[in-house]
Parts: sequence; C-alpha cells; structure tokens
Amino acid sequence: MPWVLAAIHSENVGGTVFTEYVQADYRAIHGDSGAAVAYNRYVGSATTDYVVMGVQSASHLVDEAWVDGTSYSLFTRVDNIHSALGLTNP
Repeated sequence: MPWVLAAIHSENVGGTVFTEYVQADYRAIHGDSGAAVAYNRYVGSATTDYVVMGVQSASHLVDEAWVDGTSYSLFTRVDNIHSALGLTNP
C-alpha cells in the first residue's frame, strides 16, 4: 500500500527548487507524469468515493530505475492546481 512520506516537500533539481510537492512511495516511472494520483476512500456501507489527490509530477529514480527503499514519487496537490487556475472543488 502506498504511503505519503512528506505532505510538503521541496526538491532541488539542477539548482532550481520546486516546492509544495507531496512525496510518496508509490512506483511511478518515465511516462507517468500528468497521471492522476487517486485512491478509493471508504465512506460507509460498502461505498467508496474516488478521490483525486493530485497529478504525478516526478520520480526520484536510480540509474533510470525504481529502487525500493530509495526511490520516491512526487505529485502536485490538487488544491494547488485549483488555486493556480482559479478553480473551485465541487
């Protein structure tokens, strides 16, 4: 089961600092950027809601490969996307 490692994470890539990512341990590789990061939330009586938490942005890989315990994924939070685009969450 994937876990959030840090709710607010900054990443320095080539001297540019990217902020407000969520760091998680789900496996994402090249080509996954832009995909929805989502889960099914139990709401009772065998019912779930499909909840989008954000958009896959980057992954920390080792020699272009996922290494358990070392690699991690970063996603942009959906509330930051809504704010940047002037949208509201229905």
